[in-house]
Amino acid sequence: MKKIIITTYHFYPEINPRAFRAFELAKSLAKNNCEVEIVIPDIDYNFIDIEEKYGFKINKIKPGFLLNSSIKTIDYHKENNHKKSLFFKLGKFLLSGIYLGGKSFEYAFTLYSYLKNMNKNFDAIISISFPISVHIGTSLYLRRLKKNVVSIADTGDPFSNN
Repeated sequence: MKKIIITTYHFYPEINPRAFRAFELAKSLAKNNCEVEIVIPDIDYNFIDIEEKYGFKINKIKPGFLLNSSIKTIDYHKENNHKKSLFFKLGKFLLSGIYLGGKSFEYAFTLYSYLKNMNKNFDAIISISFPISVHIGTSLYLRRLKKNVVSIADTGDPFSNN
């Protein structure tokens, strides 16, 4: 039985292409007799029923340590940027120079730390990005790993939001 780890920032029940891709990939791999573990940021959702139904394991980790330290909430409504203050927009712009890809950049370090401390053997690791922090954290871990494993990095829709 192949052991596969999927690292991602978005997963079911979120509604976006990356969440759909990661969820369907995990279901398909588990159906094909692979032992699948998914690593996601802590989210306000209970996955016990889904884990039992589809046969994979979900590991929730901290999304960050400073600006992104709270649990992710599932928000189905679009954010209204017109109601944000000028001060908030300016602060977000200044932090974008420090935080590549926004506050989710911290996830790269918490993901790397989790993978580094994980004492499990696996055959493959699949990184599903947006944000780029997923690939960065996974790549940092793979550089430290002493054995060769199959690694796949999926960015998917590169032209979205351009």
